[in-house]
Amino acid sequence: MALAAFGVVAVAAVVMILTTPIECERPAPQDDQLIFSAVKSVASRKIVQVYQYQERGLSIFPGDVVSPISPSEIMHINPDCCQITRDERQMLYQPGIWMRRGYGPFIEVRVEYDVTYAKRSGEQGVQRTDMNIVFDKCGNEINLGH
Repeated sequence: MALAAFGVVAVAAVVMILTTPIECERPAPQDDQLIFSAVKSVASRKIVQVYQYQERGLSIFPGDVVSPISPSEIMHINPDCCQITRDERQMLYQPGIWMRRGYGPFIEVRVEYDVTYAKRSGEQGVQRTDMNIVFDKCGNEINLGH
């Protein structure tokens, strides 16, 4: 009997933890702070997926990022690099109900910029790339497996 009661209490505690929305330790971030955080995240990546059209079709290979290498460089070269989406129906990232309840509402920042990359052969190229960085309501980046 005591074991069954413990089980019910344990399940209730887990459900409460999973369904209680998180509280932010600091005020919600402003748009410029979110943009800087997104660009900083993008700038920290050292490998980019390079898409190249050939006779056989599309080939994808990793390229080492040569430039831009800093958030300020990305924003200087691409002043209109970022777009913020707060409407989850328009986001590329579609969170599940548990994520939405615990961490939402979400904010997605799309960062578009030109990146110079190097192939393993040493040949360099420039590619327009975009990345979507997702933040929770407190401004913490949600890791989407990048």
